Parts: sequence; structure tokens; C-alpha cells
Amino acid sequence: YLNKKAVAIVAIIIAVFTFIAYYPSLDNEFTNWDDASYASENYQLADLNWKGIKKQFSQYWMGNYHPLAMISLSIDFNLSPKRKPTNPDNKNEYEPTPFVFHLHNLILHILNTLAVFLFSLLLLRMYENKWRKNKRKFYFPMATLTGLLFGLNAMHVESVAWVSERKDVLYTFYFLISLILYVLYLKKGKKTYFFLSLLAFLLSLLSKGQAVSLAVTLVAIDIFIGRDRKDKKVWLEKTPFFLLAFVFGIIAILAQKSGSAIHDIADYFFHERIIWAAYGLFEYLWKLSLPLNLSPLYPYPYKSGELPAIYWLYLVPALVILGAFYLSIKKNRQIAFGLGFFFVNIFLLLQLLPVGSAVMADRYAYIPSIGYFIVIASLVPLMADKKINEKIIYVLFAVYLIFNGYLTFKQCDVWENSLSLWNQTLKLQPKAVVAWNNRGSTKEKYKDHASAIQDFDQAIFLKPDYTHAYYNRGTAKKSLAEETLDPNKRKQLLLDAIDDFNKAIVLKPNFDQAYHNRGIVYDNLGDFKNAMKDFNKAIEIAPKNIDPYINRGVLYGKMGKLDSAIMDFNYALSIRPNDPSALSNRGLAKSFTGDLEGALKDYNKAIELDPNFTTALSNRGIAYKKLKKYEAAIADFTRVLEINPRVIDAYYHRATVYLLLNDTQRACADLQMAYKLGYTPAASLLEKYCK
Repeated sequence: YLNKKAVAIVAIIIAVFTFIAYYPSLDNEFTNWDDASYASENYQLADLNWKGIKKQFSQYWMGNYHPLAMISLSIDFNLSPKRKPTNPDNKNEYEPTPFVFHLHNLILHILNTLAVFLFSLLLLRMYENKWRKNKRKFYFPMATLTGLLFGLNAMHVESVAWVSERKDVLYTFYFLISLILYVLYLKKGKKTYFFLSLLAFLLSLLSKGQAVSLAVTLVAIDIFIGRDRKDKKVWLEKTPFFLLAFVFGIIAILAQKSGSAIHDIADYFFHERIIWAAYGLFEYLWKLSLPLNLSPLYPYPYKSGELPAIYWLYLVPALVILGAFYLSIKKNRQIAFGLGFFFVNIFLLLQLLPVGSAVMADRYAYIPSIGYFIVIASLVPLMADKKINEKIIYVLFAVYLIFNGYLTFKQCDVWENSLSLWNQTLKLQPKAVVAWNNRGSTKEKYKDHASAIQDFDQAIFLKPDYTHAYYNRGTAKKSLAEETLDPNKRKQLLLDAIDDFNKAIVLKPNFDQAYHNRGIVYDNLGDFKNAMKDFNKAIEIAPKNIDPYINRGVLYGKMGKLDSAIMDFNYALSIRPNDPSALSNRGLAKSFTGDLEGALKDYNKAIELDPNFTTALSNRGIAYKKLKKYEAAIADFTRVLEINPRVIDAYYHRATVYLLLNDTQRACADLQMAYKLGYTPAASLLEKYCK
């Protein structure tokens, strides 16, 4: 008899403690590690309709096939309050806030934790009723401990606090439902449970390809509870599971290849891959036992052919672990099952087939950890059978759980934002080139260009063929040049930026963004010919990206080809009708043709979309000045300077309006400020009006 009230009370306790441990994650931001592609700037998620859902089922995404995970993110995207994005390339769009995404991940983790508790309870109860007939049953405290260990372990923070890992918590949910239904099928013999288990397996596979290991896990369950392995029915009923696993295994490989995530096998020799597998096996179990110094990224410590001989020592603990598994098969079936569950679900992730750029990842241990936590829970009956006082046993485990909960609570702060994420990574893994690059991108986002360049320098030092680090360093130098008042230093930064874009293009010949940004730099240097070539090339490679059209339109305007400029802006607006930059620039082109009223309409709409768009405000101020609407012009220039006092030409333009109003005192004050900040055209007016 199973006390349902006790089960419900324990389930509530487990859920509450898990929520408390992960509560800090609800305040976290998106990170710049895949979250933009998966969620914050993935605007196709807005299409939560039949067409959008059908599209998710027909495409790979970021080297994976996980349509259900993408649909769940689409639900969050549409439920989330929207805000203006920090990415200037998407000024026309509103990105979602992260709270709903994090809450969804946490709810799934709590449901997974409860599912682990229920699965362990059903399975261990079935086992103990069969194999511990004359001994006290411990399935309830074991299942409780397994659930709490799963819910509170800090190694799971990556899967829960990282929005992009929705696929991990979602596939685990269906994976565990499938296991629970399979155990119910074994217990009650109803075919309905079997077919529902198969359906849940399919849903798990549609959430993440890693679910293929479930088919072998079912075999481990059969062995654990003592099913007759000679019975053909036992094997035949697994056929649909293995068929699904095979099909989705092929799909997963194709998806990984499409995203270039699978390394060439030749990258590492066979003996090196054995060493990495032994290394991973030990490290996963060690970190699950004592989850300290968890890093978001674990890069390969050494390149192929450079592996120090000391790494061979990892074979020793790996062989000890395998030996313990072998001995436990006859000595302790619970420990044997737990280790077997762990091995089955971690095997494909031990880098025998190198996938990605990391030797291991905390998220890979999410499901495999269930088996290891069953092993730890098995210590309860083992110690009790050795006549150890049960109060001492439970106090020790309570302390261990509190320690785990505290580490989890603190680990959530690592994922608070991109800067905290990469600072922690580089603290633990100073050779992680991705971390140097991504931290540089984070600093660049916050306009810390000089420090960003230093991070990109380090990334390139560690990986001289790092395409995106060259590109990112080029954009940082371009941005720093735009803020530099010294003309010589500015020119040198722009030339250095061109050099970085050149290197990025050599490494990736069809890198449209590198062409586009190099074109902007050529434009800033007055080299209109090369700028035009680069804008044309960027458009040729990515014809639906409107940014090169906008900048080519600006270049046409500088060359006096106003009709061509307006055509480019019109095309850009046909794709993104609410792009402030395209509207502002079209307004400027119209003003040069004499269409000041048309220009004002474009400026007004651009400012309505982005009230802090200083360029549009300044251009509108100039248009008001031409229309002799002097007070309106002064208001716009004043607003520009409130937003950014370093827009020095606004002082000059406001001064010219004051002169038209015969307000020489204010005009001279603005001219002096403009000249002091380096705006040389102010000198002639100062000489004329402000002696």
C-alpha cells in the first residue's frame, strides 16, 4: 500500500525547495550565448500559427532538430511583454522580456523533479517488493532523496537558467513521462500505458535528439526488475522504440552536420578520444557529487597531438567506476541499475564522437544524473543494513541537500547576464576562446569599446583563425573611431578595422556582414568607390538584409544620386516598414530634393518609433529651420543634446537658429561649445559674431 497523502506532501516539499533554489534565475537576463538566435531576436517565433508551426517541423535550427522546443519558445515569445531591443540592427522590432522564458524553464524543471520522484518511487517499490521480501523497504525515502538530489543539484543550473536550453528540460519532461508510463505498463500490464509511453518518447525526440537513449534505458529497467530476457515479447515490444531512436538518431546527425557541430573524426586520434571519454566519465560523477567550480564552458584542454601523458591517469578512475559497476551487478542491483542508467544516457556525450567545441557540459548530465542519484540514494538501505543509526543517515543527507541547494542558488547568479556568465567562464577556463569573444561582444554592447578590443585580441591570440573575433574586433574599432575626436587616431582605427574585416573575409569569403561593415568604414574614410563595391557585395550575398541597402542609400545621397538613394530606402522599408534608420535617411534625401513636407513625415514617424533617435531629431531640426519654424528647430536640437551632449553639430545648428532670431548671446555660447568640442566649422561664425 502506497500512502497517496504522504506522496502528495513530499511532492509539494520537493517542489517548494526546488523553486527556492532556482528562484534567482527568474531575474536573469538573456545571454549572448545563443539566446538571441533561439529567443530574444528570433522574430519568426512571433508566428504562432499553423504556418509557423509547420515551418518549425520542416527545419533544423542551430544544428538541431527540435520543433517542439521551438514551439514552446514561440509560446513564451508571444506571452512575454515586449521592450525595445539593445541590438541597434533591430531597432524596428520589439524583443521579449526574459521572465516568461525563465519561468517556463523553472516550471519544467520542477515538473521533471517531481517526475524523477514518481519514477523512482514506482520503480524502486516494484524492485524492493520483489527482491527485499524479508527486509525493511526503503523505496519511499530513496525516491524522495533521488528527487531532491535531482531538483537541487547545481550542475542542473545550466539546463534551467539558460533560455536556449529549453530543449533540455522539455525533452526530459517527455522522457520521464515515457519511463513512468512504461513502468506502469510493466506493473499493470495494460497496453494503453505502452502506447502512451511510445507517444511520449516521440514527443521527447521532437524536443531534442538526445532522447534516443531512452530505448536502451528501457532494457536496463527490464533487467533491473528481473524480466525474462529470453522472452521474445520483451524484445519485440522494444522494436518501435529502437526504430524511432534509429530514425531520430540519423536526423540528429544530419542536423549537427548542417550546423558544423560534428568535428572531423580525424581531429582527435582514437586513443585521445578514449582519454576524453575517461576524463568526462570521471568529471561528470565528481561534479555531480560535489558541484563546485562549475563552468559554463569546458573547452578541450589540449589540441590533438599535444595531449600530456598525465591525462592517461584518467583511465584509472574510469576503470574503477566500470569495475564497481561490474561488481554491483551481483552484489547490489540498485547500484548496478543506477550506474547503468548513467552510462546508457551519458555514453553518446563522452566525446567518442567529438561534437561541438567543449569536452563536456553541465547540461549533458541532466538526465544521466538520475541514475547516479539513485546510486547515492541506495546508500540509505545499504547503511541501514549495516546497522548505522537512521537518524544519523538522514541528518547527513539533509546537510548534503542544504549544501546542494545553496550552491544552486548561487550558481543561478552566474547566468544573471552575459558579463557574469563570461567572467565566471574565464575565471575557471582562461583558454576558452569563445568566452573571450563573447565577453568582448558584451562589453561592445555596453559601449566599452577599448576593453572589448582587448578581449577580442586575446581570442585571436588563442585562435588565430577565429573569423568572428576578427569581425567583432573590426566593428569595435569602427565604433571607437566614431567616438574619437583626434582625426589621426580616428583614421588609424578605421584602417585597423578594415584590416580586421579583410582577415574575416579571407577566412569566410561570403561573410556579408564583414563586407557591409567594411563598406561603412570605407565610406567614413571618403573612399566611396570601395564602399559601393562592399555594399553591393553584401547585398549580393544576403539580398534580404536591408542594412546594406540603407547604407548604400546614404552613399548615393553623398554622391548626389538622390533618386537611387530613395529607391534603396524604399526597398528597405518594403521589407521593414518601421525601420527608423531607413525612414530618417529617406527623409534626408527628400529634404535635398526640396520635399521638406515629405521629409518631415519620415522624420516624425522615425522619432515616433524611436523617441531617442538623435539623427532623426537633428535632421528634423534642420528641416524646421528651412521652413522657418525656429522654435520647433531649437526644441529638436535641445532634445538631441539632452540625449547625448557629445552630438557636437547640434550645438552648431542650434546656434545658427539663435542667430536667425537675433539671440547672439545664446548663439555664441553654443558656437563656443561646438568649437571647444572640435567642430571646426564653428570658427568662422565665432569670428564674425562673437568677438
